[in-house]
Amino acid sequence: MLFVAVVLGAVAMPVFADPPGRAARLSLTEGSVSFQPGGVDDWVTATQNRPLTTSDRVWTDKQSLAEITMGNVAVRMGNEASLTLSNLDDQNVQLELDQGQLYVHVQRLHDGENVEVDTPNLAFTVSEPGDYRFYVNPDGDSTEITVRRGSGEATGQGPTADMAAGQRIVFSGGQSMTAEPQQMAGIDDFERWNMERDRRFEQPQSAKYVSDDVVGYEDLDANGAWSEDPQYGAIWRPRVAVGWAPYHSGHWAYIEPWGYTWVDDAPWGFAPFHYGRWVSVGGGWGWCPGPRPVVTVGVAYVRPVYAPALVAFIGGGGFGVSVSVGGGGPVGWVPLGYGEPYYPAYHVSENYVRNVNVTNTHITNVTNITNNYTVINNTTVINNTHYANQSVPGAVTAVPREAMSGGRPVAAAAVRVDPKQMANAKFSSSPGVVPEKAAVLGGKTAVTTHTPPPAALQRQVVSKNAPPPPPVKFEAKQQMLKQNGGRPLEASQLKTLPTVQRPAPKVVAAKPAPAGPAGKPAGPANAGKPGTPGAAAGPANGGKPGTPGTPTGPANTGKPNTPPTPGKPIPANTPPPRPNTPPAKETVTPTHPPTGNAPNANGPATPAGKPVPHPPQPNENTPAKPVVTAPNRPTPNSATEPNNNNKGTMPPPRPGTPPAQTSVPHPPEHQAPTPAAHPGTPPPPKEAKPANKDNKTPAKDEKDKKTDKPQR
Repeated sequence: MLFVAVVLGAVAMPVFADPPGRAARLSLTEGSVSFQPGGVDDWVTATQNRPLTTSDRVWTDKQSLAEITMGNVAVRMGNEASLTLSNLDDQNVQLELDQGQLYVHVQRLHDGENVEVDTPNLAFTVSEPGDYRFYVNPDGDSTEITVRRGSGEATGQGPTADMAAGQRIVFSGGQSMTAEPQQMAGIDDFERWNMERDRRFEQPQSAKYVSDDVVGYEDLDANGAWSEDPQYGAIWRPRVAVGWAPYHSGHWAYIEPWGYTWVDDAPWGFAPFHYGRWVSVGGGWGWCPGPRPVVTVGVAYVRPVYAPALVAFIGGGGFGVSVSVGGGGPVGWVPLGYGEPYYPAYHVSENYVRNVNVTNTHITNVTNITNNYTVINNTTVINNTHYANQSVPGAVTAVPREAMSGGRPVAAAAVRVDPKQMANAKFSSSPGVVPEKAAVLGGKTAVTTHTPPPAALQRQVVSKNAPPPPPVKFEAKQQMLKQNGGRPLEASQLKTLPTVQRPAPKVVAAKPAPAGPAGKPAGPANAGKPGTPGAAAGPANGGKPGTPGTPTGPANTGKPNTPPTPGKPIPANTPPPRPNTPPAKETVTPTHPPTGNAPNANGPATPAGKPVPHPPQPNENTPAKPVVTAPNRPTPNSATEPNNNNKGTMPPPRPGTPPAQTSVPHPPEHQAPTPAAHPGTPPPPKEAKPANKDNKTPAKDEKDKKTDKPQR
């Protein structure tokens, strides 16, 4: 099947920097969640189904949660978390975590894809599919990483630290990569919520018909049903009220680099409005996805390409004064039908035009769409085209132009369209409406509460890969947008305009861990001294503080433990953490609850309902990898230890709030054997000799003591 690229008049399309083929989706919000679009300084209340892209920011306030999905990757934020999408395109998912808790679920990685989380202390790069949890404390001076499944690499100013499944490490000391291995904590409410959300990706029925790179496909099963049609093939029918029509209940938002973008009100309203086509069949509406891509060895895999809205805008002098495009009066649109081409209003290459169509519908005859539209006053007018849905009752929607430019709700602002006017309708790829700032904000009023603290917004993070430069301020390009008739600006136009002022990330190169002395393997990153193996925990200290440079033993008798040495586990009786800190360190290594596991390069899928096996722990002598050393201390008693997040009797914490250690099942306790000493550990002191063994005088014996050589 060959798609012939669209041309403007008789002139071939120039080469442009294409927009990314995917956008993220703000798929769920709970509590007070705020959002700052790239290019503006205002914060607004977040809206479900809002497409997110590079430079957009999200903040979750106290007792709040948010989920962002982007096909093969899902990220979820706990309370009081500040997140920026510093880079999102076909090959990169780069996230900036200024503070708070973040959970990253990587379903699979495409060839050459980079998934990176940047914090004030380090940049973490995901190496394989898995589940990763991050916590940056409110001061931004430490980052905790837990790898439940998968593996990755932490990069900073110091030696690189490789992390494997079953490891939990706190990095502090600025960007020095000072690493403090911790015991794996139990599963708390935040992780339980994440696991529940992850189950939606485990072999849903929709995956039989839709590529799992279609953002939002996981919500289709719960909100509609699939059927087979002899003309259209697979059709998904949503459960909606009588008289419902697509692209009617929602609003338009102006999102660069695509321009006007549809944001639907339905909880499931993302995939069917940015991929595929709508058809009227059997007295109702059905959604037809694009062809299911087949992964073939030696053939380039083309993922479904995201589109801002798969509609054709309506207008022109022959349509009448009630609805027009490019002039005064209202503006209208009609959903594209099965096999009908999409004409982007933004600047793209021929290859992009091909991919955005063939991945979203079944193109059978494309020769007639070439040379078929012209540009008049910066508005693309499509000629000699009839759309199947333009004659379907209720399919055409129109609103006053100020409703679109201001991002107002469409259903409340819609005006009547006379079906007789559709006979002479003219179509365009662009509405020809100049956006106001309100359209960028999605029609929301700016808020001053429930926003990140200023310190978090000005915090510099570490990046392994340099993200794109900051976006151009919206106010700086309003005049050019007016000259363009509302169409997004070209890259050459944006170069002369001022950008948003944000702290630039510090880009660092990975540094290998230093090799230890000859014949000795290197220990964990910064565990004591570079290249020195980490010492194992010794027996009880007999009431004395732990020896510097080694983990402390069991709780000391009446004396506090010595403050932890960087690179060593936290002592057993460390004071309780502050509220909003990760769970307290436990002596529990939990198993995953029964969940399915998607297939990946490492093996077949785990059937749903069976526990996901824990990978084996890395060998403690493996060079250059941090090793988790279990503290030799008793398990906390949930009946006697206080809840660190609440005082007195309080209701159970919401997901995202670090839990009190009261409900995590513990395995049977046992006394761990004393571990063998590491290479390079000083031998135990020899037994002291009795005084005056050789019948020497006390003075002579004391003189001999002074001349004895110290043991090494």
